[in-house]
Amino acid sequence: MKQFLYILRWEFLNLVKAKAYIITTVVFIIIALVGFSVPTMMGGIGDSNADTAIVEQDIEKRSYAVYDPTSFLAGADMTLQLYLPNATFVEVNSDDALKQSVTDKKVDAALSIHDGGDFTYYVKNNSLTDTSKYILQETFSQIKRNHAFADAGIDANQVMDIYYSNTVSADTVSLGADATNSMIYTFPLIMLIYMVVVLYGNIIATTVASEKGNRTMELLVTSANSNALIFGKVLAGVLAAILQVGLFVSVSLFAYSINRVSWGGLLDSILNIPMEIIVSFALFGIFGFIFYAFIFGAIGALVSKSEDVNSSATPLTFLFLIIYFVVYFGVMVDPGGVMFTAASMIPLSSPMAMFARMAVVDVPLYQVIVAFILLLVSTVLTGFGAAKIYRRGTLMYGNQVKLSHALKWLRKKD
Repeated sequence: MKQFLYILRWEFLNLVKAKAYIITTVVFIIIALVGFSVPTMMGGIGDSNADTAIVEQDIEKRSYAVYDPTSFLAGADMTLQLYLPNATFVEVNSDDALKQSVTDKKVDAALSIHDGGDFTYYVKNNSLTDTSKYILQETFSQIKRNHAFADAGIDANQVMDIYYSNTVSADTVSLGADATNSMIYTFPLIMLIYMVVVLYGNIIATTVASEKGNRTMELLVTSANSNALIFGKVLAGVLAAILQVGLFVSVSLFAYSINRVSWGGLLDSILNIPMEIIVSFALFGIFGFIFYAFIFGAIGALVSKSEDVNSSATPLTFLFLIIYFVVYFGVMVDPGGVMFTAASMIPLSSPMAMFARMAVVDVPLYQVIVAFILLLVSTVLTGFGAAKIYRRGTLMYGNQVKLSHALKWLRKKD
């Protein structure tokens, strides 16, 4: 234990004092501070006192040139004001004048109205984000209905009063998990685990591989306990990663809290995570990270030089990517299905799948406990297996050790 604690402390301090670690940490903090302060710099993006998000149609003041030879819009001022309160309409007497006003940028867009309210929408440059045409289409549809009511001798205003005053409300009460709201925070947390495992796992593997060129390590490996070495190195990398990610998340939360008014409370729903999900995410995420970190550490011990780490770690990274997509689509498509249930129990995928499954369906407590025990036992066994591979692999130079040979080492007694 004394060797382990000494190695853990020494490796951890070396990692956090490294220039690259300090620079990336500072960069992450600056990104968090600046990123969450952008709405404040821009004057805000919403109303923080609103209980629900209100999307205002046609929020920009837009001007339209209109050619209406059929007088379709006659008497429709009230409907236009209701649907398009910020729009202005300029009448022209021909299609040519209509197009010219758009070309000369005198108006934002133009409408050539045909029989029955159908229209052609003219713009200078068509944009994917321009939704005005669809708002106009709905507006004109209502005007057409009003004309039909008038032709039938029906008071359109009375119809609209009856239509809008006779609605029903419905409340949903979830007796288990609420997948509708939990989706908002589940996907970012899944992505966070994926990025942490892949990014810091490769760093751990590279650190182990780079030490093979240091002859001092040969003396250290032969004199110190290999379990203490690999456990100390891997857990030091895990602690350094947790510290860096924790700082980034903490600064992000702080920056959002002081800029919340400018954000209009937009991210409140993302941060409204139930405590059981937070605990599950922390436990499965941390031990899952340690589980994969041991595997990355073993990969680092098998390569001949640090430049080979990426190619050797590719199969593991690809496997983890497949698991990521299984969890991602499992949450969306079939959260109560057999495949997603199995993924939440298997140690390879439970770090991402279990908390995600808990967020969208009601998971029996015994399944959570069994899944965590399986992950914990697998992590410890993987750690001892990685220690054996580390001891043998670190002392081997030259060609890269094949995975089949490494697996044979696990069956041999030291």
